[in-house]
Amino acid sequence: MRIKTIFLLALILMSLLGGMLAISGQIVRWHDSSPLNVYPITSTLSNDAIVPAPSFVFFYVEGHFEIGFNMLRIDGNGEAKYLVHVPIKNPRSIEQRLASFTLSEQELSDLGHALRDSNFANMPDGYSTGVVDGMYAGMHVLSQGKRKVVTCDDYFPPEFVALQGYLSQHILAPQQAVIDRAEPVSQQEIEQIFSPVP
Repeated sequence: MRIKTIFLLALILMSLLGGMLAISGQIVRWHDSSPLNVYPITSTLSNDAIVPAPSFVFFYVEGHFEIGFNMLRIDGNGEAKYLVHVPIKNPRSIEQRLASFTLSEQELSDLGHALRDSNFANMPDGYSTGVVDGMYAGMHVLSQGKRKVVTCDDYFPPEFVALQGYLSQHILAPQQAVIDRAEPVSQQEIEQIFSPVP
């Protein structure tokens, strides 16, 4: 029960922090003394092409090597899979669990709007400070046969933080009861679900 309470409080605090940073225009950077590398845009995906359809796939990953990387996959038919890492007994003992749920057509449409409004297609491909133990997050969109990947390694620009807040508040929070009941999952199944789409 204590772990569940801590997790919920952390989720709420992360959502609030994301919203505050997006409003204030500040950028989250865990190690201010590290040099920042910004990787140029290589994708040809345009914002107008980010429209949920049968071939649409969205991936999101965030975490740290010590606590594991939570991963979300949303397909164009609304099917969603969320991999969470749950501490058991002590923080060094973590179990991977999978939750499955379905988004409505409206939720899918709203996700497309959020990605377009954030100018996702025109974000740099990545940000990195080169810190090996930093926090990491990434988003991957496949739409109309084109893909766009944005990775953030210890540096998170406001528009990316705003998208994180959107996912937390509008995609994951409504499914919290389902996520709390996530079942243990094998590494093989994880690789099948979350491997990049060809």
